[in-house]
Amino acid sequence: MAASFFVCPDCGGTLWEVNDGDLAHFRCHIGHSYTIQSLMAEQIEALEEALWVALRSLEESEALARRMAERAHSRGHHRAAEQFEAQAQNAHERVKIVRDVLLNGVLGDKSAVADTDEEVAQAQHEEGKDAPDTP
Repeated sequence: MAASFFVCPDCGGTLWEVNDGDLAHFRCHIGHSYTIQSLMAEQIEALEEALWVALRSLEESEALARRMAERAHSRGHHRAAEQFEAQAQNAHERVKIVRDVLLNGVLGDKSAVADTDEEVAQAQHEEGKDAPDTP
């Protein structure tokens, strides 16, 4: 058993790599356990959730900056309005990037890494050789 630089998707604790014969898996101090495939699927899911949070936050930042720009314009503070417009445009550009990543599936196909240990072991057995443990 050796410490890895991965963290547990459930609790955030350090994951330890445990080799059990030909199969490797990861376990945290609480007892959460993952195969390589399930850890990858969990990481993809966590990344997607974080990107949705980032998207919502960026959209709110854009809306707030536009509202502040309108208020500044209505009060005759044109320089401040320009700064708020620039902030809104910057947020809008970032919104487009994050939305593109989320909607175009750049994160990867979770089903492609969701193989069970049994499926991996069966494939290794049928091939008559050991498949690599790393994705």
